[in-house]
Amino acid sequence: MIQIRKTFSTLFLLSLLLLPVASAQQSEEPVVVRVDTDLVAVDLTVKDKEGNFILDLSKDDFEILENGEVKKVEFFQNTRSFDQSPLALVFALDLSGSLSEEETVVSRRSIAEFIEMLDSNSVCGLIAFNNKIEVLENFTDNKKKLSKTLQKIKGYGGSTRIYDAIDRAITMLKKAPVFRSGKRLRRVIVVVTDGFDSSSVIDRKEVSRRARDNGVTVYTITLPSYSPTIGNALGQQRLPTLLDISGITEKTGGRDFTVQNNNYTEVFNGIAKEIASGYMLAYHPSQNGQSGEFRKLEVKVKRDGLIIQTNRDGFLFNGKE
Repeated sequence: MIQIRKTFSTLFLLSLLLLPVASAQQSEEPVVVRVDTDLVAVDLTVKDKEGNFILDLSKDDFEILENGEVKKVEFFQNTRSFDQSPLALVFALDLSGSLSEEETVVSRRSIAEFIEMLDSNSVCGLIAFNNKIEVLENFTDNKKKLSKTLQKIKGYGGSTRIYDAIDRAITMLKKAPVFRSGKRLRRVIVVVTDGFDSSSVIDRKEVSRRARDNGVTVYTITLPSYSPTIGNALGQQRLPTLLDISGITEKTGGRDFTVQNNNYTEVFNGIAKEIASGYMLAYHPSQNGQSGEFRKLEVKVKRDGLIIQTNRDGFLFNGKE
């Protein structure tokens, strides 16, 4: 059993407060342009070729296209620190028999600390899954209530329905508030799992499509399974999982994080950094066309040499996004 030091919580909270890593030029205050909610929204991050987040871009630095047609950016929001990044967040926790008791105890403690640092306008829900999906907590901004719910989790064992759990989280997010205190809440799912789905009903491609259509970003925290390798300095490497193969994190603007030695601090720091470095653009879609048709989205940045990752590459037009 790995011994958890008493300083874990303090170091975790202090490290989150230092996020994000500064870019060459950075505005001091978040910028928010307020508009109505009848919009198509795109969440994104921008990096240079070395992988550093670019944080000093303005509304005029972006161009958004729908089916190749340039649209006017009606809403622009950026973030400058994790504790000022409003989210509608769902944690989906794997309770299948493939996870050890130690892994689940440490992960729950880390999740509670991550929730404690959320923006005051954020709301969070909790899902547990194995061979069944259970909503442990609907959306709330009561952090103490969420922490108590995490402490009460039990009933480990059974098979694993990762995609069904993500699908349920997407359904929850469709009912979450869009704005709070004039700020748009970014839709985020964080899945804690070993990555091996064994009994989901829904197809993984359908889950990716639903996440895209609803503007949801999926982050995964993978508890690794290893295989021996030849020529590896550590003598092992993480096995690719079915969740890796699905590509759902990349398709939704998220990222997979692997837990090493039960150390969640680095993992949650990484997620917080990604979120704190984001931008959100929104525009009014063209009203001509048939309901249900797919419309391709593309975001361009006018500064040379930068790389954009978005949470969606299109959406299904339904007359009112």
